[in-house]
Amino acid sequence: MPILFLLLFLLLPVQSKAPLPAPMVDAKRVYLVNESAKSELFDFFYEEMKTWNRYEIVDSPDKADLVFELTIQDDKGVYTNPANLRSYSYSKYKVRLAVTQSKTLLWSTTEAVKGTKDKDQQKAIKRLIDDLKRRAG
Repeated sequence: MPILFLLLFLLLPVQSKAPLPAPMVDAKRVYLVNESAKSELFDFFYEEMKTWNRYEIVDSPDKADLVFELTIQDDKGVYTNPANLRSYSYSKYKVRLAVTQSKTLLWSTTEAVKGTKDKDQQKAIKRLIDDLKRRAG
């Protein structure tokens, strides 16, 4: 019986993701912008992008093929735990990518932060970059 389930699982269609726009695939140099108002989180974002080693990170948007902008959207969402009636707020991260020559938005994504600590925010940034890596191939 387990073999039957394995075979059925292998026969399921693979969900494909939309391809990245050609300028993102062809880009060599990127400029990173911190719109998060949190330097520690931007430092983490910078290190993750640097470790990926797909793009050269440059010090000016004029030298870049793309701009990666890290922003925090604070939806001011509130969750109230029914067990202790405490309320918790949450934020969302959004990485925005734009071509520097025309400022045209090419691609963006938002990842919800699952928790309230800095490490939870870092995990959200990591999930954003991991998704970008999968799409970039």
